[in-house]
Amino acid sequence: IIAAMNDLAALQKENERLRAQLAAEKESTQRALNAEQEKIKIAQEKVEERDQQISILKEQIQTLLKKRFDSSSEKSAPDQLGLFNEAESIQKDEDVTADEDNAAVSRPDRQKPTKPRISIADHHPREEIEYDLPEEQKHCPHDGASLKLI
Repeated sequence: IIAAMNDLAALQKENERLRAQLAAEKESTQRALNAEQEKIKIAQEKVEERDQQISILKEQIQTLLKKRFDSSSEKSAPDQLGLFNEAESIQKDEDVTADEDNAAVSRPDRQKPTKPRISIADHHPREEIEYDLPEEQKHCPHDGASLKLI
């Protein structure tokens, strides 16, 4: 019985030692887990900060592109053009159907009248100047044909 009691006491000591070891292991694992969670939290904050910076930069790019490539005159935005035009849009729809009915009628093309060429007045003196080439330059350099006076 004494041997059984010694075994029982030894088993209890072993059990307590194992429990203490398990508690220490659990505590170190919890510390490691907390450290990793802190690293993840910091990384997520950096990602959120970069996402915000990316969205700000995208907005700046859009603004600069709009400023650079949009029309420079003061025109209203296309999405605001039809805010209060319900009656006009109904009238336009009716006009479009009427125009489609009248589409067979065509108008003759109009030509823009041209202005007559203004000549130099007769009282201004006129002088004709002839430029003559030397004989060796009176032949075409490409095909050798003789050039004529214009």
